[in-house]
Amino acid sequence: MVFIAVITNNALAENHALLVGIANYHIKPLAGPKNDVLLLQSILRDKWSFKKQNITLILDKAGTKKNILNNIKSLYQRSKPGDTVFIYLSGHGTSAKDSAFKSTLPTTSGAFIPIDIESVRNRDKLIDSLIIGRKDLKPLLQLFDNNGRHVFVAIDACFSGNTVRGLYSEHKLNSRYLAVDEILAGSRSYRSSNNSPQTKALKSDAKIKSEAYPYNNIYYLAASGEYEPAQDIKPDMLERYPTIDGKPHGAFTDTLLRILNDDFDADTNRDGVISYSELKKALRYFMRIRGFDHTPQGLPSLAEDRTGLAARAIFGQNQKRVFKNTKKQNINLPGIKQVNSSLPLNSARALFSKNTLLPIMVDKALPKVLALVKNIKQLKLVDHNGQLRIRKKGNTILFISHAGDLIMSLPNPSTKKIINAIQNQLWIRQLVDVPIKQDFNIDFDMFASGRSSTLVAGDTLGLAIKTSETAHLLIVNINAQGQVAVLYPYVESELRPLQAYKLLVFKELSKVVAPFGREYLQVYAFKESNNNYRELIAKSFTRDSAEAQKLLYLIKNETISKARSSLELVTSGLN
Repeated sequence: MVFIAVITNNALAENHALLVGIANYHIKPLAGPKNDVLLLQSILRDKWSFKKQNITLILDKAGTKKNILNNIKSLYQRSKPGDTVFIYLSGHGTSAKDSAFKSTLPTTSGAFIPIDIESVRNRDKLIDSLIIGRKDLKPLLQLFDNNGRHVFVAIDACFSGNTVRGLYSEHKLNSRYLAVDEILAGSRSYRSSNNSPQTKALKSDAKIKSEAYPYNNIYYLAASGEYEPAQDIKPDMLERYPTIDGKPHGAFTDTLLRILNDDFDADTNRDGVISYSELKKALRYFMRIRGFDHTPQGLPSLAEDRTGLAARAIFGQNQKRVFKNTKKQNINLPGIKQVNSSLPLNSARALFSKNTLLPIMVDKALPKVLALVKNIKQLKLVDHNGQLRIRKKGNTILFISHAGDLIMSLPNPSTKKIINAIQNQLWIRQLVDVPIKQDFNIDFDMFASGRSSTLVAGDTLGLAIKTSETAHLLIVNINAQGQVAVLYPYVESELRPLQAYKLLVFKELSKVVAPFGREYLQVYAFKESNNNYRELIAKSFTRDSAEAQKLLYLIKNETISKARSSLELVTSGLN
């Protein structure tokens, strides 16, 4: 690895970090947090210009609420205006909607669980012991924000106990989540008063959960969103989910470490820096193809980003880095061997679409389907680790992803209908993972803070979109049946280009209704308009249509200057 750092200005600015890893909880201990913190310390020091004396570690017994908050205060005192500060927490979280609280924690922050909960014996004291985002962290973070520090907060913990992801998973990873009643196992009969000071504080805090993002210089990244687990890779799962160093890690953190170590290239527009937006996009992509059940969430959301924070370079806006990776690394992904992880994001994507077969598992109770699948050249029939699994459950056929999510279900289908549905999955894969030359950046986000890519019945879907170049937008929804619906442009006036860095917001684009399963949202931006683009306005089509060929032409033609951003959506009737 050859590493070059170019200081553009303000050479006196420094990087500081507080890294917290708590694994040895008295219940449901975790395998990864200590390894997360130790390797992160090494990478920050060796690759990102963090001085050893500027990195503070807090591990296990030292991870009390008082010690963590005091060290954040100390971090502020040691840093100065212009410095970059990284605060990282790895451990258990608790839910923003745990009914045992008799009130609601803020959805976008939840609560991080320190080590000193072991002695807690009632709910009011438990609330006092948790590190709650708006109650405990916000006053401290505002000091940094108001006094010229640039702060990156990353939390690898789970804030959702109502998980609907991975229900059909063959390989269960531990969740970084603890429910209140699990913590208070020794005092289940206790009931706190709804009028206690602690509960009143939480109720008051919950009332402001829809307020605008309060910071200008603080970027927040969480491992997962609502209805999703944050997963811990334990030792017996390392063969299926290999980590950067062969040791247990959080799924989110292992992917983050690979990006920071330049094993996964997140610099999609090739300008020599990684922005927060590019980091979030790369984390989401690589976690999806590795088969994890959660999608990292970034704040501020695109709609709330008043200062262009997401476009800033991580770990110091005054430093421009150029990575030259001379050592190739290989990682194993489910069903795919020897994937070169040092290629750029777009090049790595090609390995999953153009040069590999789709590993598929078919229930032995479907012999006719098994026989026909063997003749489909894009498929590879496997006995385990299938990226696509076809399961028979009574008279219903289930299509299941490698992450254990339900893609779709077919009641009483014929063999022909099952094969057609498999062909549709190949078509979807072609659209989602086909490599493109990324000429500029496009960012899109779910509208509203903290919204995840996992939605339940009745949720409304809104989008916010911004591009780094003036461009014509194409927004498509791809459902589990392979139906492509053009959501934008839908009328002639929407054929006009979106100006660079101008925010386009759809507050209520659609609502989640049955049938439930897996879908994709894709946003394309084209520098120039052409007939193929204009003829897709308001269209809905399948893989064998003329419109499908027009779409493939637009995204595969390298002479067309473009950008793309994708999001996998998992919908469920559970709530």
